[in-house]
Amino acid sequence: VADFDAICISHTHPDHVADLLAFFQIFFITCPQQPLTIIGPSGIRQWFKALSGLIQEKIPEHITIHESPNSVMVGDIMITTLPMTHNVPDVAFRFTHQGHSLVYSGDTGVNDEIVTLAKDVDLLLLECSNLSGQVTEHHLNPEQCADIAQRAKAKRLLLTHYGDGPISDTLERVNELMTIE
Repeated sequence: VADFDAICISHTHPDHVADLLAFFQIFFITCPQQPLTIIGPSGIRQWFKALSGLIQEKIPEHITIHESPNSVMVGDIMITTLPMTHNVPDVAFRFTHQGHSLVYSGDTGVNDEIVTLAKDVDLLLLECSNLSGQVTEHHLNPEQCADIAQRAKAKRLLLTHYGDGPISDTLERVNELMTIE
């Protein structure tokens, strides 16, 4: 845990943060003087305080929390966030380092902010919880992922956070829908 400088949290649903309870317990005990930056959506400070209360260890003084920042530098990495469309406060992240970039959507429905954040990105990491043709307010399907990647002119697209359908069907559908040059 001593190698971590920052933790980026898209939102506080358990499938995105469950492992952090154990991480923070170890961090608080073994790295009480080490700086750590936590970046997340609005409400992340309150969530962190509640989680810290479960650990019953003293919170290190060198923890910095940024709620929905426009941009923040961590070392030589620029981290930019924009709010996403989900049923709890949620942000997507753009990481830029030495001319290379990665965007991670977190959970989101379709919105223009993800296209803006992902403009000309090297790698676009999108959640794809919905099946082909399934449309919901808070998650993406393969067609929506392909559309976002094409509109953003992303160089590469990587899908994650699959729903209940076979992964191969999702990948085949995205491959049918798009070509990124």
